[in-house]
Amino acid sequence: MTRWRSRRRAPRALAAAAIVAAAALACPAPAAAHTGLRASSPRANETVADSIGRIRLEFTGRVDPGMTSLVLVSGADTVASGRMVEVPESGGRAFVFPLTGLLPPGSCTATWRTAARDGHIVRGILHFTVVRTQPSVTALASPIAQPNDDADERGEAAEDLAQWSDPSSTFSVLVRWAGLMALLGMIGAAAFDRFVLRRLRADPAMERVVDRAATRAWRLAAVAAALSAATLLARLWLQSVALNGAADAFDREALGALLTGTVWGTGWTLQAVATVAFFIALMVSRAPRGRSVGWIGAAVAALLLAAVPALSGHAAAVEGWTALAFASDWVHVLGAGAWVGTLATLVLAGLPAAASTSDGERTGAFAVMVRAFSPVALTGAALAAGTGIINSLFHLSAFPQLWETAYGRMLLLKLALLAVVAWLGFYNWRYVLPALHAPTSPARLRRSAGVELAAGVAVILATAILIALPPP
Repeated sequence: MTRWRSRRRAPRALAAAAIVAAAALACPAPAAAHTGLRASSPRANETVADSIGRIRLEFTGRVDPGMTSLVLVSGADTVASGRMVEVPESGGRAFVFPLTGLLPPGSCTATWRTAARDGHIVRGILHFTVVRTQPSVTALASPIAQPNDDADERGEAAEDLAQWSDPSSTFSVLVRWAGLMALLGMIGAAAFDRFVLRRLRADPAMERVVDRAATRAWRLAAVAAALSAATLLARLWLQSVALNGAADAFDREALGALLTGTVWGTGWTLQAVATVAFFIALMVSRAPRGRSVGWIGAAVAALLLAAVPALSGHAAAVEGWTALAFASDWVHVLGAGAWVGTLATLVLAGLPAAASTSDGERTGAFAVMVRAFSPVALTGAALAAGTGIINSLFHLSAFPQLWETAYGRMLLLKLALLAVVAWLGFYNWRYVLPALHAPTSPARLRRSAGVELAAGVAVILATAILIALPPP
């Protein structure tokens, strides 16, 4: 009777959670506005004298000083370019670009570029007109370049690379998607060993199944670590091209400023160190008597990896509530890894190991494996759902923003996919697991768990797209 009542309460609990989420989003909350240009001097389309002396930009949020640059073009000539200088006591929001001579008369274009605290590249173009007030003896104008086919080809190639590096490009989305799957895979593999297989090792009848599952889980963890390393290189290239241009993407000074002078660089470095530590821990786990120590080390590295999205995502741009936003995002990734990442390890390692037993033992092995996994999945899902609501409150200040903005609509899509994953999990727990005594139930469980995992992968893809969209 108690079991029946608990199953009856599950849909009610899900409905209550949905109501709480809707009510929370309906209330105003501190939001992290996407960094943009607040004001400029000269203003857009303003007419100024040729002796203005400097260009000043003021942003809505803090930006990284080492990543803020400007290129000034007059007609067909680039008359000045370089890093901008932070205005003292501006909190990283105001910058000036000094001009050492007179500007040529005519139309001028200032193209600026910077990196927000969350690592997102922010660009803009400022148009203004210069009128002559003094003799142009010290004018900044450069000679007009002669036509050069090689230069044109290099320019076209650079433009193509810039399109690839755009955060909304297909390639950038795929890199972020692969990176997120690698992170969740490493977290899930460590959680599977620590919380699922560790529980099953107490049962002598499960020894062979546990050994086979552990071997498969180790291989999956190694693949996830290799994928993390590959996406590290791709992310660094994309970020450097977007910020420094294709020609200077691998310039030592530019890379150094990117990695040491930005919050994004801190997150990238943390992922690199934690990925190496994770792989070393996996090697230790293969040594005699090193299994437990190695997997504990892998679990610690996975905890560090869960902080990477917070350092290179929207949480880093939340002002006034940065510590809470960071902690919420960190727990959100841990919960997602314990839910979707462990589910992936179960589907690709645990269930195949259980299926390799004899016909008489197979059903029991499936049941024991899934029952050990369920508490981990439920805990991870609860953490992911709760912190997901908190994260949404940081970036949405009004309920209509859910359908009025691109960020809100993508968030709704992610929530819809999450609902599908949650429903499939509930279906497996409510209908498939209790019927595992039937001969066809193990195959049915593998199919339904596979569909649940596919929906989880779709959620990760939606997240990879959401990361690139500016909050309202």
